[in-house]
Amino acid sequence: MINFRLSGRVYPTAWTVTVPAFLVGWLMDDGIRSAKATIAVEASVASALCEVEKYDHDRDYDWIFRRAVAAAKAAVNMASFGTGMGTVLVFDKIQFDGGEELVLVSEQTKLARLCTAFSVSGKRHDGETPDASFLAVFPLIMNEDNIRMAISDLVDSIVRRDDTLVNCARAMDGIRNTLAPDQSPDKGWSIVQTTLRVNKDYLKFITEQSKRHRHGDRRASTPGSIVDEVKERSWVIMNRLLEFRKRGNQVLPEQEFPELH
Repeated sequence: MINFRLSGRVYPTAWTVTVPAFLVGWLMDDGIRSAKATIAVEASVASALCEVEKYDHDRDYDWIFRRAVAAAKAAVNMASFGTGMGTVLVFDKIQFDGGEELVLVSEQTKLARLCTAFSVSGKRHDGETPDASFLAVFPLIMNEDNIRMAISDLVDSIVRRDDTLVNCARAMDGIRNTLAPDQSPDKGWSIVQTTLRVNKDYLKFITEQSKRHRHGDRRASTPGSIVDEVKERSWVIMNRLLEFRKRGNQVLPEQEFPELH
């Protein structure tokens, strides 16, 4: 029985890609049950039919979902590599056990609550209108390439989970180079800690997790709880940088921004 079916397409729409349908299989973490996915990309329309032995949604969904998406992306990336055409594969629909097809989105609402420097919609806690807060911060981002690219890295980590650890560590380096350009790494990290009120160990947790992946060793996966913690800490630190810039590089109030540790 197919537990769920992912569907989407390859972009840009001006280019059509087809790769041979294939079956991939895995042994689950319990070392007993098996899982498999049938991947197909025909005229840029992609699908992944996922099946897990004795499927339990809460236990198995994320496990097989990530692997099926990774397999499909690997196939599309091969086509891109062989043609020199830049592509993006997006799965945007999911269907469980032949039921209704649902829209699939990458959303982490907890991260939204960690952003206080600006808002996109709704009311702000400080009474500032959303449009005003957004427009106040936007020039700060656009005028500093390090911040702009660091935010891009963090946002990419929402939809590209496999890149989260490397992206978040690189974003922290971007913050360091923003606050302490031309300084040695040790001096730069010290300035980040003081300016944004962040403990050395809080920062180190982010940068240390990426070391293996950053150097091309992705043989062992990192537990999802650690990946999520790295992402949330990175969001908090980036938000503090934006608050610092927004306030004209004034010292962040300790009561509002206690030390992170």
